[in-house]
Amino acid sequence: MTNLAWSERLVDRLKDTVGFGLPGGASAGGRPARLIASIEDPYPGETARADELLHGQYRFLGEERGARGASPWQVDDASPAWWAEAEAFGWLRDFRANGGTAAGHKARELCQGWFQARHPDIAWRPDVVGRRVAAWLAHAGFLLRDADARFHGTFLASLGAQVRRLERTAHRAPDGAGRLAAGAALVLAGLALARAERSRARGLRLLETEVRRQILSDGGHVSRNPSTLLFAFAELIRAQSTHRALNREAPSFLGHAVERIAPMLRLLRHGDGGLALFNGGAEESALVIDTLLGEAKVNRAPFVSAPHGGYERLHAERLVLCLDAGAPPPRPFDHDAHAGVASFELSVGGERLVVNCGAAPVHNVDWRAASRASAAHSTLVIDDTNAVGLAPGGGVNRRPPPPRVQRRDTDDGSAIEIDHDGYRELFDIHHSRALALAADGASIEGEDRLNGGRPTPYAVRFHLHPRVSASLVQDGRTALLRLAEGAGWVFATKGGRLALEGSVYLGERGETRRSEQLVINATHAGRESRIRWRFDRSA
Repeated sequence: MTNLAWSERLVDRLKDTVGFGLPGGASAGGRPARLIASIEDPYPGETARADELLHGQYRFLGEERGARGASPWQVDDASPAWWAEAEAFGWLRDFRANGGTAAGHKARELCQGWFQARHPDIAWRPDVVGRRVAAWLAHAGFLLRDADARFHGTFLASLGAQVRRLERTAHRAPDGAGRLAAGAALVLAGLALARAERSRARGLRLLETEVRRQILSDGGHVSRNPSTLLFAFAELIRAQSTHRALNREAPSFLGHAVERIAPMLRLLRHGDGGLALFNGGAEESALVIDTLLGEAKVNRAPFVSAPHGGYERLHAERLVLCLDAGAPPPRPFDHDAHAGVASFELSVGGERLVVNCGAAPVHNVDWRAASRASAAHSTLVIDDTNAVGLAPGGGVNRRPPPPRVQRRDTDDGSAIEIDHDGYRELFDIHHSRALALAADGASIEGEDRLNGGRPTPYAVRFHLHPRVSASLVQDGRTALLRLAEGAGWVFATKGGRLALEGSVYLGERGETRRSEQLVINATHAGRESRIRWRFDRSA
């Protein structure tokens, strides 16, 4: 590094440390921002959450802090994840959804308190600043509609200072969704504010670089997290549609990325419109996904196979099956990776039948570790051991080779065989799983096969959605399953001992629901072992 480059880097760090004229993190020297265009928020607000906020209940990612009359900026015992959500101001959309006078007054009151408060370091992390800038731009009209001159001036001065800060620091945002958020916020600021073309240019350069790094050729996200893919989709579409709304030409890389992502998102959707639960993802809002896909105007059918993203989809009549057929994501995008290789989820119409447990809130360390384990997925698990090495603080520390996948689609149905060596290093055992859906959507057949190694216990797990009721038949090899809307299914197995055990469901972000799981317990013989199972729609 040259002396000049080193000096510039030092100046940047010193500016960040002292807040660059942001006393209390709020106001600043330099010119205030001047709004010349409005920005849309792609996510709908929730009036119920606005009611909680109005009463001083601040619940983010399942973690609740605060009390009646308290300010969130006075909380002193929250997790970093809670603080990031509070400081990102995404909750403004909830107040806007409420739309009442009280909601507007409370939103301005919280902003005014923010102007005057001291904030934790996480408030100035570039991705948090980016999300806050985007939220302020999207809801500026709502906040300023009945504001007095003092609030108006302070708000715009702080907004201008934060955009200038983001221009210097966006490239240092955390890898993944955080860097996309920072880049996208600069683009939006460059379009919505006067004399901010430099922000737009810097944001577009950063976005283009990150799209190349993060969006795979089949539209998947490098983290293999469906929720992260949805977030990236929303940021790119908002940048593209804002250009369009203001009669500005959007760069071609935005459109190309959106065209790839749309069919990949459709691959990962269940019949209820939400996303499958893989690698840290949540169900997400079907309404949001529908809205974004509609805005994208990409009329391509869902992919059935995404070899780069590592997912497969089987579809027959009302049945949708999504399969994790990929390797762990590479560093540094593996922080939320799960050990769910060869796991699948199954939905029937608008109801989920077989699921993975999902992702626990990041502030709950124990639950988070458990939810990432192979046993929290609908797959085969040898000796209660993960098929992928999971580092305690996040990330992957043992990486088996990528699975091998063979697919066959005929008039009689679709079938997939996946085999992987996730247990080869630890047990010298190879796992193969075969899945087949009948064309009429009336049955799913599966077989799990183990080869090599020595006698070892294993379990084949099928986690059930909380709205599915299950009971074992006395033969010990059959279970009767009932969906909430009344449809019945029969599960049967050849080999092993079938049991019904407790489980949890974490797919609705921040919520923990009790559920059940079907478990086939057996012992691998040491050469070859087979477990056959099937789901049949009952009469």
